Amino acid sequence: MKDYFLMGLRLKEGISIRDFHQIFGAPPEVFAPASLGESLKKGMLERTEKHLRLTEKGMDLLNSLLVDLFGNLDETPSPEQLCWPLP
Repeated sequence: MKDYFLMGLRLKEGISIRDFHQIFGAPPEVFAPASLGESLKKGMLERTEKHLRLTEKGMDLLNSLLVDLFGNLDETPSPEQLCWPLP
């Protein structure tokens, strides 16, 4: 999941919310509500109907955004607790 965020947020279109949900079983906000919520509030991320992507401000602060995001992901309950759809 960290790799998905790391690589996806570097793309202009960002992360496809539909694809993320299909892969991980829930939208991104379920796995990192604090850091994603804060980044959205600070104007570093924007969420459209289809994508979660960086704003211009977020591009400049991507490394600090990822540090916060990864810390929040590490606090997420284990996949078993989330009923992760493992293959």
